[in-house]
Amino acid sequence: MKYILMVTLLICISAQEVTKQSVDKAIAKGIKYLFAKQSSEGFWSKHNHDLYPMGQTSLVAYTLIKSGVSPEDSRIEKAFSYLEKLPLKKTYSVALYLMATEAKYSALGKTKLSERKQQLLKKRKYHPFRLLANKKEQKNILRAVKFLETSTSTGTWGYPQGVGDLSNTQYALLGLFSAERLGLPVDKKIYYKVVRFFIDAQEKDGPTIRRPFVVPAADQPIDWQWRKKLEKQIAKLKKRNKTDSLNKLYPRSSVTVVTMRARGWKYREDHGKVTGSMTTAGVACMVIAKAYLEKWRSSRWKKLLPQINESIRDGCAWIAHNFKVNRNPNGGHLYYYLYGLERAGILSGVEHFASHNWYIEGAKKMLKDQKRNGKFKDNIIDTCFALLFLKRATVPVRIETQADE
Repeated sequence: MKYILMVTLLICISAQEVTKQSVDKAIAKGIKYLFAKQSSEGFWSKHNHDLYPMGQTSLVAYTLIKSGVSPEDSRIEKAFSYLEKLPLKKTYSVALYLMATEAKYSALGKTKLSERKQQLLKKRKYHPFRLLANKKEQKNILRAVKFLETSTSTGTWGYPQGVGDLSNTQYALLGLFSAERLGLPVDKKIYYKVVRFFIDAQEKDGPTIRRPFVVPAADQPIDWQWRKKLEKQIAKLKKRNKTDSLNKLYPRSSVTVVTMRARGWKYREDHGKVTGSMTTAGVACMVIAKAYLEKWRSSRWKKLLPQINESIRDGCAWIAHNFKVNRNPNGGHLYYYLYGLERAGILSGVEHFASHNWYIEGAKKMLKDQKRNGKFKDNIIDTCFALLFLKRATVPVRIETQADE
């Protein structure tokens, strides 16, 4: 009896570990650790700094801004001064530079622009970047977008030399996602190529999930205006009991229970096993591509839509079927995977992969792992991934999560 009471008490304590206070405290400690590791020149380094000087500093700057540090902090300004001098060379690096720049100007827009100007920009769908960035930085960011656009012909990215892989590709897509948010044009043909590649690269079959769950990014339109218009059409059709027309209007528009097969992705088609980190990458990339293809709604896109939705849904099913937070399923680099899990969860709109609350379970693991000096695991990179997870830093693509419904 005493043993049962003790176990129950431990479970209750464990459930209370993830609070706003505990998360905020962990983030504050992590911020302190990262600033302590900054060089006098403004950059952050690791053992492979010579290979990725832009990538590591961009990642840390992005993390700090997302964690609540002002872009006007002198240490952040020094980091961007360092970044602006560097050449555009690597996919990871250029993508992270775009992500850091978008985070910087999104934050500056809230502090440097009046509420009236912010509302005006929102109405015109302009980003504060247009008003606040100088000509030199705007030119540099346009070059960064062009670098990513011209580094692929197949819908995948490499280093950029060599064969494309899912890891480089997801960061390239995240960089272009940031560029779109900055209001910069991105070649829409890229998104078609990305979708075709990910559909072909995904496992062809997998175990059926016993308890299907809602995946908002697959079960509903992402575009907010189209979604509202669709909801009105659905309401009219439901009144007339025209379910066939409903299904033709939009696949799974009624969000009925559907068959889900756990189908994931590998790093490359010729490379090892399907892993958790690459499957979270696949889900994130498919959602981003779907979000921007919805803008054009061409006949080619309409033909691909059922496959896109099935791909996203089944990718989420794989995550649920193989869910872990203490290791990357079938792979390594735990914190890289956990940050991927955060992106897949937020972009897909899924709060629970089946019975697993990805944020609570992941946050518990991280709060337990954090060292006294604020770092996670053994390095700066993993600390960044942990803070981005805890902060839920990924920007949604205009979909509501299950928690909001």
